[in-house]
Amino acid sequence: MKKAIWREIYKLNHRKSTWWSIAVMAVFMIVIGVMMGRSYGRLLVMSTFDAGQIIMLILVVIGSIMFTDEFQNNTILPLIYRAPSKTVVFFAKYLTLLIYNVFLHLIAIGLTMLFNISSLICNPVSLTKVYQYHQPLMVNMLLTALIDIILTAMMIGVICTIACLFKSSLVSIATNAIIVLVGGGFSANFMEVGGGFAKIMRWNPLNMTYLTPQYYNYASYHGVSMLSTNQLMMGTIVYMIIFAWLGWLTFSKKRI
Repeated sequence: MKKAIWREIYKLNHRKSTWWSIAVMAVFMIVIGVMMGRSYGRLLVMSTFDAGQIIMLILVVIGSIMFTDEFQNNTILPLIYRAPSKTVVFFAKYLTLLIYNVFLHLIAIGLTMLFNISSLICNPVSLTKVYQYHQPLMVNMLLTALIDIILTAMMIGVICTIACLFKSSLVSIATNAIIVLVGGGFSANFMEVGGGFAKIMRWNPLNMTYLTPQYYNYASYHGVSMLSTNQLMMGTIVYMIIFAWLGWLTFSKKRI
């Protein structure tokens, strides 16, 4: 497994998109900072300038390409031949995406602290002063990043599952992007028309995408998700396991 993971990390490291994505994330964070103005400095820091949104889309692109390129170029066959099993091949890619996910969040934290020092984007705020949940802003930011890592880990399972269903990277990217961009809104509308079934429907996987924004902006999102942050967290962890299993099952059953 270690050799397989290092092989995937090596390939990921040599993709230009892996590194260009960081520049895209930085630009996105700057745009968010400019759009929100200078009145939301603490919220911007806590949410790492809403980096979770662009990280999700980056993972959609990188994760989809990681699988579909192998299918399109038939390079998946040598991988499976050299590996002990298909399971090793799948989870090497899955774990590599998880590592890249953590890496992107660490970069986002570093950029947030850099932007906070500079007064060009927003007014600098103290990271040691108490903000939400009676915690210092620094703790708020780190916990938000950790929570978002868990949420994006769930979405990695979704990305892998869908990527294994298609051979076209464009179809896989488009499908995953739609889920990321409109999944939460679809879930909210779904529950709104659910009537008496809303209490059951609120546990659908798309509703879990509200986990991170609800943590840093509880008042705005609790009424939409209809779940507490702890409930969203539990649901996200359960679905993370389910989608990882579905991704593995889809990959293992795929005709290559």
